Amino acid sequence: MRTLYIDVYFLINFTVDIISLYFASRLSKVPTSTKRLIVSSLLGGIIAAITVLIANGVALKIINAALGLLLMGLLAPKRVSFSRRIKFLFAFLIFQSMVGGGVSFIFGVLDKYIKGYFEPDGGGAVNRKMLLFALIILLIIGVFKMLVSF
Repeated sequence: MRTLYIDVYFLINFTVDIISLYFASRLSKVPTSTKRLIVSSLLGGIIAAITVLIANGVALKIINAALGLLLMGLLAPKRVSFSRRIKFLFAFLIFQSMVGGGVSFIFGVLDKYIKGYFEPDGGGAVNRKMLLFALIILLIIGVFKMLVSF
């Protein structure tokens, strides 16, 4: 039986969303604010958590993902034209794929080589894999900041 820590799942989605929204805003030159980024990322994390808890079929998951993308695309940017929102959404999808894919790939590689290292001792409920995810996300932020600075 697999255990899903919904708070960890929400936090990972929230973090990936806020990073992706921030870099999409920078790439597409669409103005936004910290408050808008946080609200949009909270919404994205909530929709992801609801989807994993409730959605059983692929169609329902696609509908929830499209709804989340649409809402984040409406909330994150300040007053901009429709074409700039579309540009922002495409940039967001690209960064979402890169950050999410990067976290999944690096976690898969690390899990393969250091499997069992992060397992809880003595049957405790401590999820130390969250620390690994946080480290991976920080590394990805550093890489993106280097790319943006170049």
